[in-house]
Amino acid sequence: MSNVTAAEVPLPYLDTFSKGRRVEQFHRGGEGAPIVAGGVSQRVQALEVTLGTPLFKRQGGRVLLSDAARNLYDYAQRILDLHREAPGK
Repeated sequence: MSNVTAAEVPLPYLDTFSKGRRVEQFHRGGEGAPIVAGGVSQRVQALEVTLGTPLFKRQGGRVLLSDAARNLYDYAQRILDLHREAPGK
């Protein structure tokens, strides 16, 4: 992954990625959020461009996590947890 600062990755995009990863289904990343399936794809693609690496391996109609996605998920969870805990948000 390229050296990307947290300011370059929009929080809603991390949330969408995190939800999709958590349920192990790429297209369900928008559940609980006002976003359609196409918006989920656009957000993930934007993250991939920003980070300079693919997050998912698309093979035969299946979507598998890349190593970068596994690493990103851990960081995304920490960032989202801190955001939820922040006073006055």
